[in-house]
Amino acid sequence: MRKITLVLAIISIVFSSVIYGQTKRVKITVDWSDQAHENLVEVYDPANNLLLSICNNIETAVPDDNCFNTTGTENTYAATYDLGCLPTVPTNIADEYYLILKSADDLPWNSGSVIVNVAGDDSPIYDGSGVNATGETHDFIVRDDGSSPFCDVDDFPDSDNDGVIDFVDQDDDNDGILDTQEGLELNQFDCLVPSLSFEDGVYVDGTGSGPGTLFAVYRFENAVNDDFNDDDYDVLLKITELTNTSIENIDDDTVDNAPFLQSELTFTGSGVPGVTYEFTIVDDGEPVVNGNYNPSANIFRIGGTTWDCDGTPTYQESVRYYNPSAFGLDNPTSLTTDIYDEPGVDNDGAGITAGTVTYGGFSTNTILRSYFQFSSNQFSIRMQLKNSQETTHTRLYAMSFTQCDIFDYKAPTLTILQGKDTDGDLVDNQLDLDSDNDGIPDNVEFQSTLGYVAPTMTLDGAGLPVKDEDG
Repeated sequence: MRKITLVLAIISIVFSSVIYGQTKRVKITVDWSDQAHENLVEVYDPANNLLLSICNNIETAVPDDNCFNTTGTENTYAATYDLGCLPTVPTNIADEYYLILKSADDLPWNSGSVIVNVAGDDSPIYDGSGVNATGETHDFIVRDDGSSPFCDVDDFPDSDNDGVIDFVDQDDDNDGILDTQEGLELNQFDCLVPSLSFEDGVYVDGTGSGPGTLFAVYRFENAVNDDFNDDDYDVLLKITELTNTSIENIDDDTVDNAPFLQSELTFTGSGVPGVTYEFTIVDDGEPVVNGNYNPSANIFRIGGTTWDCDGTPTYQESVRYYNPSAFGLDNPTSLTTDIYDEPGVDNDGAGITAGTVTYGGFSTNTILRSYFQFSSNQFSIRMQLKNSQETTHTRLYAMSFTQCDIFDYKAPTLTILQGKDTDGDLVDNQLDLDSDNDGIPDNVEFQSTLGYVAPTMTLDGAGLPVKDEDG
């Protein structure tokens, strides 16, 4: 499985021409456990260009209420901003990258920290003890020090050589067509792919040893409504693995969002207790015989979002996607990505693990969500808890199966593992300049011009023309 890097796609990173050269991975993590709404961090390059402003991005009824404001309502905020691969500063340049830490109340931070991670090194760490409204300035070093690794083409490919690595580039082959449309068959302006609705699930009698047990099957009738083909399909959910986990409610329609799959689970003990659900899209009314059934002959791409994934210092919610065709996060995020590619049988998948902060109730905070997509009528997802202590915890896991959600992400960092390959040449469409192999470049077929018009304007940090960021 290809490894991923999560990179900030929403900002345009502009450097002085003398700075370009080797690059190093840079991430900045903020952790504010009190009065988060008062705080602000600004990130600058050596040429004094503002790269990024970091503040509490939790959306509230009052716009910007929690960003560098003395009267905000949200006290807690913890997230990582991934700036990707930043150019190293050459020896003939004396200036460095730097941060300015600020506080709206003109006082030191009540509680908090900023960690700058350069090429895997979590240093320096700043606690904001000298912060005021004007700002406390700190340099951080991105240079060739002879020891820390550079970004390389194996871990950070750039298919179109435009200076924006594929993990952040929303148009990997630079043909003017977004990767989500070419690789995932999603149109930002006409997203009509079917969703899954998990309401009124019914236990199938005779499966497993009863409801909530291993190999029990639940039917969600008419969960898929394919308006394009005027067909309805059921989803059968089978419990294929249970480890130190009790299912209190496989889908609670009485809380938050009824169409979401909302499982209330109780985890016991340390390690990674959890439950694996196998989802199968079947024809309407497909019979279940001795726990067996047949997937529909029509193949779907099914995607969605895992919501409200949070945790504490001793245990963290976690979700694993088996054989996904694509997955990603918003940026910033409080989540970390898990890659399951270690030697062994159970080694194909990706997932996410929460941070150490719990947000009250059902939170739609974008730093707590992750995207997934599968290219099959049968796929598996594991809901699990990473627990460092011998304790018991009941948690609610929520997923929406509306794959057009990806267009609501502020700065999606998307890795496509099994993209659409129209011509079968083993090159996914988002990397193929002629995806149907008819001799006509995709750009010519897609745009209303008489010939191929290659982009010549400046590209932003997402690999898109700065004057055409809406796609």
